[in-house]
Amino acid sequence: MTGNPHPTMIGLTLAFLSICGHIAVANGFITPNSVARNRNNGIDASPRTLIRFTRGVGIVSRHCGHNTSCDKHIARLRSAVDSTDTFTIADSDDKSLPLLDAVVCGGGPAGLLSAIMLARNFDYKVKVYERLPPPPSPTDESIWSDVAKFYLIGLGERGQDALREFCVWEDVEACCTAVPGRMDWAPDAGPDEGVERIFTDRPIMTQVLPRDKLVGVLHQHILSNYQGKIELLYQKEVTPLDFDYNDGSSVLLNVADCQTEFLRDIPSNVGAQNLASESLCDVETTETITTKLLIAADGTARTIAIEMEKADKAKRDSMGFFEKIKYGPSFHIKRYVDDNQRVYKTIPMKVPSKWRNDLNFSARSKDGRILFDSLPADANGNQCAVLLLKKDDEMAQPNSDPRALRKLFDDFLPQFSALLDDDMIATV
Repeated sequence: MTGNPHPTMIGLTLAFLSICGHIAVANGFITPNSVARNRNNGIDASPRTLIRFTRGVGIVSRHCGHNTSCDKHIARLRSAVDSTDTFTIADSDDKSLPLLDAVVCGGGPAGLLSAIMLARNFDYKVKVYERLPPPPSPTDESIWSDVAKFYLIGLGERGQDALREFCVWEDVEACCTAVPGRMDWAPDAGPDEGVERIFTDRPIMTQVLPRDKLVGVLHQHILSNYQGKIELLYQKEVTPLDFDYNDGSSVLLNVADCQTEFLRDIPSNVGAQNLASESLCDVETTETITTKLLIAADGTARTIAIEMEKADKAKRDSMGFFEKIKYGPSFHIKRYVDDNQRVYKTIPMKVPSKWRNDLNFSARSKDGRILFDSLPADANGNQCAVLLLKKDDEMAQPNSDPRALRKLFDDFLPQFSALLDDDMIATV
């Protein structure tokens, strides 16, 4: 494969994608501080990170993009592969299967910026597959005037630098709200005892926008600037069939059409785990493709990463002791136990005129029961707050009593309780 992305350029993309978590590669493992690719691609890798898994490359990121639980789906596809009555997978010397420069699985911020990097800096033709429908327009006021639907993210210095590097920052910044500082209330502080801090010592100002508005900006930027280079394909489910296809030179993928009523702009849907129950995918009529580079920005479900792990385990299980030593470290996903699970509720609110409307407001209870954080949704004083509660808290349960929630605010967050009317409390 020629024209492979240089580690420095990948690192610039990862600076932005750090909001989306780690990235793993079939040939190695990438974090924001390390890049690993196999020796066939001419990039050095340490013994700890090198995985001689396939000469075709698969990259996996988490947190941003399509999410699905597809073990049953994959099993059906593999059953279909074994049945020549359904469809036939071409032999390794069959040229009928399309061989793509790069495929990106997941059309969130990670996936779309990865596609831009590959097309702009390495002249790749890229196909991006996303299970959800296309994102809303970043200028659609019927969507973005509803602050209750916002899932806000902040872009700091590294994220802005990466977007600037790929000539997207100007478009993104036009949709952002600047946040120059914060006001914080310590536990048990009174309503008028918040401490304001303006960050004059920082080289850049944090910029905030809804996560799906960022997706919409990147989507529009691609349509305007990368016709013929990046193809965006929505409501598609990508399933890996063979990471070692054609003697390891490519990855074999199956693509199915999906229909979903899942709405992007509802905050509770961001990072959702179980799209399978919300979607219907046609596994009987599918397209089979191959690609030299597979980037999986497919959300916290990590569908591609899980399949990479399974394939690597199957390959290692077939080896003898000395073969395993020669093969090198296994590919595996590090799973962490969430020992502090929180349920969040989004709360739109308008700050009083005596407060600055461009600050991040935060408060918490002494016992750690409540965390409250609010960011500006626009320049008009509208804020989108998040109330975080422990999973077993009575207020985190469905259909909790609005009167009890009001008392909770009055007792622990009186400065914010005064900003919320009874209808809003009942909605929360």
